[in-house]
Amino acid sequence: MSDVEIVLMHQGGWDEALMLLGPLAIIAALIYTARKKRPPDGEEWEDDWEEEDWEKQADD
Repeated sequence: MSDVEIVLMHQGGWDEALMLLGPLAIIAALIYTARKKRPPDGEEWEDDWEEEDWEKQADD
């Protein structure tokens, strides 16, 4: 057996731990990023866009 195969064999559960912790770390990073970008509680989103001229005319 090669050294790589020996390392990839069952080594006391560390490989299973990585299979669990890897996706959890990705999900945690996504949640952290999403919460960091949201406005604080009680504040509304600031809209960066305005109605276009054709949209204003359609309302008339």
